[in-house]
Amino acid sequence: HWLEATAPLDRGWHTLLSLRSWLMVGSGLMAVWSIRHPHFLMRWTKRGLGLWSTWRMVRGILRQSSTH
Repeated sequence: HWLEATAPLDRGWHTLLSLRSWLMVGSGLMAVWSIRHPHFLMRWTKRGLGLWSTWRMVRGILRQSSTH
């Protein structure tokens, strides 16, 4: 039963491992880009944090409404 429950996590982990070399190349390019254009990186970091906090808020509201 637990194998079925963790199957989505396993698939995601295997996908991440298969993309590891591309992620390393991408992170290297992003590091070089961020040194040359720091404002670009900061702007997207702020947007990412904003989206993440919005997602957490929406998820919390949905959980509250489903329990009441």
